[in-house]
Amino acid sequence: MGKINILHIIEGLGLGGAEKRLFFDLTLMDKNRFENHVVYLYELNHYKISIEALGVKVYPLKMRSPYKICNVITSLLKIIRDNKIDIVHTQLFWANVSGRIAAKIARVSAVLTTYQYPDYDRDNSFLYSYKRKFIDHLTGLCCNS
Repeated sequence: MGKINILHIIEGLGLGGAEKRLFFDLTLMDKNRFENHVVYLYELNHYKISIEALGVKVYPLKMRSPYKICNVITSLLKIIRDNKIDIVHTQLFWANVSGRIAAKIARVSAVLTTYQYPDYDRDNSFLYSYKRKFIDHLTGLCCNS
């Protein structure tokens, strides 16, 4: 039996808590069982070199605006298909949305999402939080079934 291919999708690899958690998760995963790949959407790349040092392939997508999400989904589809991804793991809002849609189109058997509270509470704006929760809920229902 071959390794399980996991694609981790995150908004960036900056100095935040989600990024740090992803790095530490990757250090603990069994390299004999799992082949990990990391995609990050924005150009924040503090952890990139450390993750590559673990033997993990890292793909920067250099997304400049969330309105370019169709380009991101197209890139994710190529990465998923080229690497025969079995599981997609997403963290942070735009990674959750684009990753779920790409995984659904590519017919990936499992999609896991790690939720981060700040995704929905930026600037304490009710409308901002409500829109994000609605989009998250919609992609969660449509893309995880």
